[in-house]
Amino acid sequence: MRLRFELTPTNPHREQLIDLYNSIHSLGVLHNDVHPRHICLPSDPGSGPMLIDFEASMILKPGSALLDQETREVMAMLEGLPFV
Repeated sequence: MRLRFELTPTNPHREQLIDLYNSIHSLGVLHNDVHPRHICLPSDPGSGPMLIDFEASMILKPGSALLDQETREVMAMLEGLPFV
């Protein structure tokens, strides 16, 4: 069973989420729809978060300004700031 990611200031998966986005960005993948509804946590507490819904994703050159912008959106989301 998969559970939705819940935004809390002290979410224990924060660093894992940052690493997850950094990983896909290093491959040039732009998720292109940063939102908590696209983050799932496995029911196994030893597993990390997963991104879902890549319908709007794009493949870009690593280092693209759009990837940097998405990283800023992820950080804002994790801090509970507006990120639209």
